[in-house]
Amino acid sequence: MSTQTKNTIAIPAEEYSYLKKIEQSFERLFGSFLHLKEIEQARKEIKQKKYLSQSLLFKKLGL
Repeated sequence: MSTQTKNTIAIPAEEYSYLKKIEQSFERLFGSFLHLKEIEQARKEIKQKKYLSQSLLFKKLGL
């Protein structure tokens, strides 16, 4: 006979909703940090007079 263990726990819907809101807040926070890092990197490249080729720019923009 094999015994299976349950890998889940029950969480009330209200608590689950609260935890999802916290998760989304952290995702937005870290997303804004990434955005600020990209801006900082772009400013450094501008100060060093580095320029992107048009094809690389389009690739970064997903076009």
